[in-house]
Amino acid sequence: MVKKLYPLMLLALLTPGCKERESIAKLPTTMATGPRTVRTAAVQVVMDRDEIRATGTAAAPSTTKVMPGVTGLIKRLPVQEGDVVKRGQVLAVLDQRQYRLTLRQAQVAVEGARVALDATTREKQRFEKLLQQDATARAQYDQISDKYRGAQAQMKQAQVALDMAKKALSDTVITAPYDGVVLKRLASLGDYATAMPPTVILVFQEVSTLEVKISLPEPELNRVEEGATAKVNFTSIDRKVDAKIARVIRSVDPMTRSFEAVVEISNEKMDLRPGLYARVRIATSKPRRKLLVPDEAVVDEGSDVYSVYVLDGSHARRREVRVAAADSGKSEVVSGLSGAETVILDATGLIDGDEVKARATGGGAQGNAKPQATAEAAR
Repeated sequence: MVKKLYPLMLLALLTPGCKERESIAKLPTTMATGPRTVRTAAVQVVMDRDEIRATGTAAAPSTTKVMPGVTGLIKRLPVQEGDVVKRGQVLAVLDQRQYRLTLRQAQVAVEGARVALDATTREKQRFEKLLQQDATARAQYDQISDKYRGAQAQMKQAQVALDMAKKALSDTVITAPYDGVVLKRLASLGDYATAMPPTVILVFQEVSTLEVKISLPEPELNRVEEGATAKVNFTSIDRKVDAKIARVIRSVDPMTRSFEAVVEISNEKMDLRPGLYARVRIATSKPRRKLLVPDEAVVDEGSDVYSVYVLDGSHARRREVRVAAADSGKSEVVSGLSGAETVILDATGLIDGDEVKARATGGGAQGNAKPQATAEAAR
């Protein structure tokens, strides 16, 4: 009797499990979805004679260490750090007493040499007349002539010593070599300044003209020329200046794939200072092909990594790109696209290979629209 009950008990135990599996099988399949509908737009290809944008820092074209030409105590130091001075303005004065005495000594030596030269000149003239009259020997005349040439040499030597004394005295007054600003004052009143080894008294910078050195990518090498117009914006002081490209260093850095251009700025009022941050826009000499996509097509993945998703039939394909800012809600794709693609605008959340279905954007761009690469489109 017990053996006959076993099949019935097993059937009773298995029956609830079968009902549970049946109920699970009948649950709605909510995870199953069709292709995602996306908005698309064709890559816009234009030929544009645009502006190149870069950044740089204003710098002085020359920095001079002001050092004395002679040795002496610093008696005057009339400038302070930050002072703007004109060419020829006094920067420092050394003790002049010794050099004034040396100058007087040289002047006296010149007078003595002149007296000696005058005396030998008269004697030479007298012997010339005697020689013509055969009243003196030729050897005696030659001796007077040698004495005359010696007096001439002494006169020249005394004159050189006088010139050196005058220069030494003038070197005690140190003046600005050009219009500029005092960057540092490294000596004080009463310090002993030496000519050898030279004592640096001041550090002086030229500011009547400033230079902004900018680094540009290699593809722009043939589009930037010397003399090109540049607009410089010193954002910290809200000052805009029209300038020109002074030099283009056409040597490409193999590490950064970039080259350097120098913008020269006239600063006659000397109200601009070296070190100012500047934004520069350079007018290009030749048009270039630009690929533009709507800003909403660019996905910022962080760490300076950007991507766009392009339409490949019924699938989305990820392309890593380099982008630059453009105008009117568009980004310029510098690399990563050929220009024949159609990009997906609402690509957030997409994964490479996802199935998608394109529809027209509100602006009228179709998923399979073809870009137009014409100069007229650029205008």
